Amino acid sequence: MGNQISGQKKELCEAVEKGDIQSVTRLLEMQVDINTRDEDGDTLLIKACWKKNKEMVEFLLAKSVDVNGTDWRGCTALIVSAFIGSEEITDLLLNVKDIDVMKKDDILGITAIHYAAQNNHVTIVERLSSCSVPVDINDNDGCTPLWWAAMDGHVRCVDVLLKHGASPQHENKYGGSPLEIAKQWGRSDVVEMMEEAIRLRSDVYVERDMSIMRHQYEEKIAELQSEVEKKTEELRQSSLVHEIEVTTLRNEIQEKEKEIRRLRMSAADRVGQAHTLFTWF
Repeated sequence: MGNQISGQKKELCEAVEKGDIQSVTRLLEMQVDINTRDEDGDTLLIKACWKKNKEMVEFLLAKSVDVNGTDWRGCTALIVSAFIGSEEITDLLLNVKDIDVMKKDDILGITAIHYAAQNNHVTIVERLSSCSVPVDINDNDGCTPLWWAAMDGHVRCVDVLLKHGASPQHENKYGGSPLEIAKQWGRSDVVEMMEEAIRLRSDVYVERDMSIMRHQYEEKIAELQSEVEKKTEELRQSSLVHEIEVTTLRNEIQEKEKEIRRLRMSAADRVGQAHTLFTWF
């Protein structure tokens, strides 16, 4: 029984390699594992990718094959398609919901976008940069896709990566940057592009910082203006209260003065009365 299963798996792998969808369908109906690997460790999906067989890839994906299955090096179908530059297959794979676009191989820690940049597959670099792949993702040595593209002088790939924000000054584990490796390898066009990108970004950052500073100053001015208005209102209210207090005191003084006048008149009357009585006696 074991030999029969093993034989069926081998037959399935051969059918995929030949692009024989009819035989693949028959073997899958016999419950042969769709995620089986051949003797070299390649999955069926990876085999179809190496053959650039779009129809077979489409067929396997429709049968819910493991899109993130790896070969003995840790490469996925997406890494293989990026390496060989198959745009149609890459598009098919990127449309799979659970695909791992940041999967690294087990040898150098290189991702699909690294391989695409290294091999000058501009369209694939563009598509991977436009999805959720960090444009400055590192391999095991800390090198980014831009580093690989710069070293090999792939001007168009460099241009795409720079437009998506890749850093020419991103240092790897050994302190090397894409700009430095381009200079070392005499990639003058690439060096010029990256230096221009650095200059433009510097201008952008300066303008951004100035904008932030202007905003901060405007906020501070608004805050101080608000405090001034508050203090002015407090002073006005205080003045009104003070005026009321002064008026009240004036009224009280006037009342006191009236009382004094009444008392003086009363006293005068009494004195007059007393003087009259004294004269009479």
